[in-house]
Amino acid sequence: MSQADNLTSLDLQEQVLHLHHQLQMRDQLVQQLSEELFRLIRDQPGSTQESETDSQTMQSLQRQFQVVKQQLALHREEIAKRNAEIAHLRQSLEELSARNSLLEEAMQELPEVYRQRFAERLRTVRQKLFMLQQENHQLHARLQNANYGLAIKTPYPKVELPNFSSPTRCSDEDNFSHPSTSIERASLEDG
Repeated sequence: MSQADNLTSLDLQEQVLHLHHQLQMRDQLVQQLSEELFRLIRDQPGSTQESETDSQTMQSLQRQFQVVKQQLALHREEIAKRNAEIAHLRQSLEELSARNSLLEEAMQELPEVYRQRFAERLRTVRQKLFMLQQENHQLHARLQNANYGLAIKTPYPKVELPNFSSPTRCSDEDNFSHPSTSIERASLEDG
């Protein structure tokens, strides 16, 4: 609950205390009026005729008594409503406090829950990766075997070299240089 709700609850409690105080004062007033009424009736002489002032006083007291009685009933009803409202607010406070503690507990457990879920998902991804790597190695080995088998089964085509008739020999070998000889000569000069 927020501070505004707590203040409202405190205000309601203060009002209930104030109403209880007023109710006690009214109860005392009713008690005094009833005692005075009883004393007037008791102190009255045995005559059947009442004086006019006594009758007016009696009627006034009865009216006051009725007004106080009505006010007392209203105050009691208002106190009952306030007590019910306070009970409802207390129950709401308890429910919200319980819910708040559950939410706090869930918030504390949340990182561990996510860590476990992530570990489970990572485990399945690793398993799939391992299986794909194994399959890749198997396919690679099969491909190597197939290439080797094709290489063995396929004969190299025979290249027919032209048959040159033997030319007349030149006496000057420097004019005619064989490519391999020039390569050998270049490597010797570099070395």
